[in-house]
Amino acid sequence: MKGRKLFWIALGCTCGLALVFLLRQALRPGPPAIPQIFVSQPALAHQRTGEGTQPTIALVISNAGPGDVDFCVPWIETRNATNLHLLPAKPPRRGRSMPLFAGCATNVVIELGTAPEPGIEPLFCGQVHWQQRESKLRGWARQIDQPLYWLGAWFDFNWNPPWRNKPFYTGEVFASNVGTAAYFNRVYGFTRERWLEEEQARKQREAKEQEERARLPDSVQPGTFMRRFGIAPGGDAEEQVRLDAAAAFADFCRSFTNAPVSPRR
Repeated sequence: MKGRKLFWIALGCTCGLALVFLLRQALRPGPPAIPQIFVSQPALAHQRTGEGTQPTIALVISNAGPGDVDFCVPWIETRNATNLHLLPAKPPRRGRSMPLFAGCATNVVIELGTAPEPGIEPLFCGQVHWQQRESKLRGWARQIDQPLYWLGAWFDFNWNPPWRNKPFYTGEVFASNVGTAAYFNRVYGFTRERWLEEEQARKQREAKEQEERARLPDSVQPGTFMRRFGIAPGGDAEEQVRLDAAAAFADFCRSFTNAPVSPRR
């Protein structure tokens, strides 16, 4: 009887060690696998409805990278080519995230509220934001090792498994039927050179404000210097459109390199 008990204990220990070894091998950090997200050339199309035809802008978003991602379309803009009047457009799923698995592609249809000028293709520019998805294996590993963090805090040891250190990548992709840089320059006069100058000036202002804040007496609250950007005063619709476009252009200027974000916990 005692021999049988020892056998099962030894078998359980062996299986446990084998499971730990397999998890460690499977979750060992390897070379970074950066997703590759591509957006097709936007094309004007028409969908048949019960009341006739609906003008739309059609895109194909594909994931040629090794991992799954979530994506959304946070900003789109469509204008008449002759007078640059804004055409109302309905964003797909209103900016909510959608999954895009490795090696797959999906169609994105943007409905236009107003028909463009006959025979003239409208100007279009849109932004696709993507974020790398966590694999099921790593998600499962993070859930089962959560109690070890509590034990680490209690017994004062550092639990730092390899699957906690993997960076998750995020990025922006832009699409325009006239070229993204050309669209922003034609409609708003934005240029990357001017943006770089403004970005440098902004960093200098922030550094100066930080120095001034450090010299303030303790009675002055840090919130005194807080500002709010991105919302037009008085609800000015045209100014809000310009602010949204400026924010998208800033993302476009930063989007030439993919930036890893901190691992989700």
